[in-house]
Amino acid sequence: MMIRLALLSLVAAQPALALSCLAPSVARSTVEAVSAEETFRIAVGSFFYDEVELPADGTSIEPTETSIPAVFDGHALTREGFTTEVSSEVVLQVECIGPSCGSVPADTEALAFFREVGGELVLDVNACPGWVFPEPTEAQLETVRNCVVDQDCPEG
Repeated sequence: MMIRLALLSLVAAQPALALSCLAPSVARSTVEAVSAEETFRIAVGSFFYDEVELPADGTSIEPTETSIPAVFDGHALTREGFTTEVSSEVVLQVECIGPSCGSVPADTEALAFFREVGGELVLDVNACPGWVFPEPTEAQLETVRNCVVDQDCPEG
């Protein structure tokens, strides 16, 4: 019995590395981007980049970030919708927490919320997703357009 309790205390002392994330929400991300002090650029399109080994560490709970250069081809949001063609070099700022890393699929259409940082477009690709939405639906794109263009943002 004493040995079993000692083993249980060792197991209980290990850090829990499972992430607990809110479900990604286009509406919440749009409201956050519109409300932010930073400038966001919203676009829909595809990313092209070379595969990179990410520093996912199964033991560390400290976030690590890796910058990955990429090219984004798509359409930026304007008053008329996603109408302005864009082809730009961007930075994917990929976050890893323990074994969990953010991801953005290459060669797949995605809705992206870029931050403008020192003249660069940076996409935060967090371990808990929220700034990139692969294969967005028409309803998701309409939610973004309504909030940004018509200032008809969803509550909460």
